[in-house]
Amino acid sequence: MFDQVNIPDEFITEKISWEEIKKIFGKFSDQWIFRGQSNDSIPESILYRNEKCLNYGSEEERAINDFKNEIDKYPGVECSPVTKVDWLCLMRHYGYPSRILDWTSCPYIATFFAFKEDKINSGAPVVWAVNKDWLKYWAIRRIKTIEKYINCTETDLTTDECFNDIFIFNNDYLNFVYPFLPSSNISKSGRISKQKSVFLCPGNPIRDFMTNLCCEFSSQNNINREISDGLISQFTDEKNKYIYKLRINIEDKDKIINDLKNKNITEHSLSLNPHSLDEAGKKFKEMALKRDEYWRNWLSEEINI
Repeated sequence: MFDQVNIPDEFITEKISWEEIKKIFGKFSDQWIFRGQSNDSIPESILYRNEKCLNYGSEEERAINDFKNEIDKYPGVECSPVTKVDWLCLMRHYGYPSRILDWTSCPYIATFFAFKEDKINSGAPVVWAVNKDWLKYWAIRRIKTIEKYINCTETDLTTDECFNDIFIFNNDYLNFVYPFLPSSNISKSGRISKQKSVFLCPGNPIRDFMTNLCCEFSSQNNINREISDGLISQFTDEKNKYIYKLRINIEDKDKIINDLKNKNITEHSLSLNPHSLDEAGKKFKEMALKRDEYWRNWLSEEINI
């Protein structure tokens, strides 16, 4: 049902040479998605790190409205977001604060981002790999533990009503991560299509990404606890088969950059050149920092990115 990849145990705990990494990349099917980072910390957004932001739903509404006002000033944007999922994915992709994390279906593009930052430390750049089909399966099963959504479908999750209930204003704080593929409304964006983006959305934005990814139990409000506990037990048995963190040997950096260039994976090919929306995102953060204490807490770490 879900494609697995046989990776030796030592490759999970040790830094891996670039030649070995390429062999592993060749084993992944199109069910897998990837995220590159300059260090081996857990992927997370600023929103996850601020557990004190209990009014995050209302604040995200304000962020979306502000973004809509800004995007109207830039007629050259080649996409037409419609749903709230569209808006949040687009916001995150252009540097705006959002619970969304952008991943890619291409491991080599993920590697590019792992080595793009100047913050690479003495540890090792990493590429995270997750089976998105398995992730989606478990997210929906987790959502169905809420009585109101026992018949929830993938299509339902993209509607504003369902998305608001489950992701934005859901006080059950369910921990899961759902993968959204770019809809046709935003896939026209050159940056999104060239980076082969896939967007991961946590069910509980005030908890860290790994807590969501591992579907840890966090509440019993309107949830069948017996069913939920049974699912988590089964999930725990499976997660090591479908979630990997690959540490890349930093000494291979020059070889890696050269190989990526030969594959035409560069800042230019990925449309990473400065865009009007990037500038709008920066201005938004600056305005947000001045506006109130909530935004200062949320964005203070990200304003200089």
